Amino acid sequence: MVTRRGNPLECDRGLRLGPTSSSSASPTVGTTPLDRPGPPRFPRSMVSRAARSRAAIAGAAAVFAACSGQLAKPIIPLTQACGDYAKAYCHAELTCDAWWFRTDWTDVGTCEQRTTLACAAGIQPETSGSPAAIESCAEALQQLPCDGGTALTLLLPAACRSQLGARPDGAACSGSDQCRSGVCTLVGPPNAPCGVCSPVSTPGEPCLGPAHDMCQGPQGEELFCCGPDVCYGVGGASVPSPPTKCVAGLKAGDACNVPGATPAVPCGWDADATNLDCVGPASGPGTCVREANLGQPCDDNKVKAPGCYWSLECNPTTGLCEPFPLSAAGGSCDLGANGPMCSGQSACGSTSGGQNVCLAPLTDGAPCQLDAPPYCTYPSSCVPTQGDATYAAGTCVLPGTGRGCPG
Repeated sequence: MVTRRGNPLECDRGLRLGPTSSSSASPTVGTTPLDRPGPPRFPRSMVSRAARSRAAIAGAAAVFAACSGQLAKPIIPLTQACGDYAKAYCHAELTCDAWWFRTDWTDVGTCEQRTTLACAAGIQPETSGSPAAIESCAEALQQLPCDGGTALTLLLPAACRSQLGARPDGAACSGSDQCRSGVCTLVGPPNAPCGVCSPVSTPGEPCLGPAHDMCQGPQGEELFCCGPDVCYGVGGASVPSPPTKCVAGLKAGDACNVPGATPAVPCGWDADATNLDCVGPASGPGTCVREANLGQPCDDNKVKAPGCYWSLECNPTTGLCEPFPLSAAGGSCDLGANGPMCSGQSACGSTSGGQNVCLAPLTDGAPCQLDAPPYCTYPSSCVPTQGDATYAAGTCVLPGTGRGCPG
């Protein structure tokens, strides 16, 4: 299942895995969670869009931050707080992980401008966001320690992390930060704009949804829907055989791919939302290990070492993780495993001649397709055309201007 947690800016369903990404991997029809508690795996053509889902939803990380218990500060305008946040965020991303910065932005000025827009539009009704909370996040980002190669989402300080909202289960929502449960779930066509606040699952409870194949864990917790023999998505399994129940993913150091174990529960995430790989022989058993970071040993086959963190590739010669090569808009790209990938929010797509090139992001107000590149320039998103029951096409619209979501 795919979720998009803590993102008040995104209502359109062309963004199933991130703020400007689309994917054919959405597993359910009729009920799809709108947010995910950590970084999902993306098709490589979508990674620049994925960056915004985990970190560059500029206002989202900040506006959720609650300021209860903090010392009183002078009241400041929202525009000033968002401007301060944008400067701090863009500097932090450029300093902490310049590669990710290049996938998102062409320059610092554009980053600050678009991040300010996203931040100002990010405060939704019945959330914990406020200018004071945004300013607190900006101040914390200025003190952020960086090693030059760690994704910013793994370093965000507590002042920038999301808080739960006020809306009860069953209430309309446009982002999970509005819900007491922390889960906003779509009920309707795959690209429908908005959803309802939904209860979270706990291990051992029956799976949710019309097909009983969904588990919505609390924020930061990975849950899988498992039948008697297999878990959803493991080995290509779609809907497990009933009866189904929610099962917590394996933790770092746990044995995995154990011969004869049913169901074969997969490795989940570590505490900071880093994916865990099952490392060991194909015949099993293996051990759940954190994905490798920049410069660390790796193995794409996950026999002797884990694979690389999702912004990196494993160099077959050195056996170490390194950044993917990047191409600017108009340059060649590779939808396979060897790069290059696209920078500056451009997305890899095919031309009429069958060549894969990086397609420049669309401007505000441009027509768009929700499930095909090029995509709208963040923080705009593709809002479905009124009367289009398929939610397939729309217009690039800034958040808060004609999105049609409740509240």
